[in-house]
Amino acid sequence: MIGYKKGKVSSRETLFDVCGEDPPPELVMNDIMTKFDLNRIDFLKVDIEGSEFDLFLEKTDWLEKVQKIVMEVHVPFGDVEKLRNNIQKNGFETWFVNLDGQVTSKINGMAGYLFAKRVRND
Repeated sequence: MIGYKKGKVSSRETLFDVCGEDPPPELVMNDIMTKFDLNRIDFLKVDIEGSEFDLFLEKTDWLEKVQKIVMEVHVPFGDVEKLRNNIQKNGFETWFVNLDGQVTSKINGMAGYLFAKRVRND
């Protein structure tokens, strides 16, 4: 399940608070790719309210099929540099953008964006 440890909707209780009585199913990225027979993802947008740390720090073999990423990063839920380093280790060039739209060396404040583009396949 994506986001099962961290994030604003990581518990069933908070998920019900946000989604009501019929919350979405729990999904794993590899299952999504298999279900839709995805061999390549050209652009992946991620906005999962703090659960991005779980998605990109555990079981990331699916990343080899991704070309570009943009994600909202929620600083209180994890180590932003560790997240960035793991994405870079998977063959991406990365950069941060603050909420004011300025490219920066680190995210200032509670949230910002991480952009990544593939520079090599490992």
